[in-house]
Amino acid sequence: MNRDYSDSQQVVGAQPDLNSKNNSASMTLTAVLPADLSVSAAASETIAMVGDKITVNANVSNSGPATATNVSLTDSFPDNLAISSLAVSQGACSTAPGSITCAIGTLTTGGNVTLSYVITAHQMAGVLANNLHVGSDAPEMLTTNNDVLVTVTVNPPPDFSLNPAVAILTMKRGGQVSDVLTFPAQGGFSGTIALTCTVSGPSPMPTCSISPNSATPAGSATLIVSATALSASRAAPWFEQGARLSAAWIPLGLLGCVLTGLDTKRRKYWAMCLLMMVATILPAACGGGSMTKGQPPQNYTVTVTATSGAIQHSTAISVTVQ
Repeated sequence: MNRDYSDSQQVVGAQPDLNSKNNSASMTLTAVLPADLSVSAAASETIAMVGDKITVNANVSNSGPATATNVSLTDSFPDNLAISSLAVSQGACSTAPGSITCAIGTLTTGGNVTLSYVITAHQMAGVLANNLHVGSDAPEMLTTNNDVLVTVTVNPPPDFSLNPAVAILTMKRGGQVSDVLTFPAQGGFSGTIALTCTVSGPSPMPTCSISPNSATPAGSATLIVSATALSASRAAPWFEQGARLSAAWIPLGLLGCVLTGLDTKRRKYWAMCLLMMVATILPAACGGGSMTKGQPPQNYTVTVTATSGAIQHSTAISVTVQ
């Protein structure tokens, strides 16, 4: 209940006053009873996983003694937070990226209004913070209860990563090389990981194996790549094959030169015959030299795949065989 209080003042003096109209004044003070609005809120989960749905329940109340008019409730949160199933027991609410605004209207002493909605944890781990604030046209003696902060810690889903010690390996023909694989966990992952490997590249290819072929995040495994199949099975280089073909033609070339020399009419082709013999003998000579000793390096890719239930990760390791 509002009350009016009046007060008046007057000033007088012994001397004559030419303007006595400003010697008095009065005022009226209206005392207005305050309201006491407060807001409280809680989330259905304080710790959640990425993708979980979380229900937020809020309550607005007025402890009086006065009625609060034009009551409004606002809720601020991250812009990318998805809101659904919004319901308020009095008034109406609207949503925008990063906020909910509710026009509650008049709230008498002892009145309560409830608000609920569902949020979906966004695809990034971290802390979701919702800041709710209530206000009205009524004066309040206490405003520290007009705000509340609701936080939810969002953890990443259970997962692991596949890490080779090195991503580039080099080995000799007929030898082997190894690499250590580790599996750091996140989000409390603790399952068993099945391991497989494949090799791609020109034939013949190295072989690969993993020991052991299953592991846990606390353990490790060893990838072994073997080039035994490449030790002597490579086809001869083009220049070596050409040399062998040239050597096979040498006896035929000699026979042709002899027959040409016996025929007096064809002796003019003798010089051409000698030139062809030289062209035949040179590749054979080169083929038996150092060119046949070297073989170019071969490049391969070993793909390691780690699987645990629906979770699967792969990594590619480059292997050069010299």
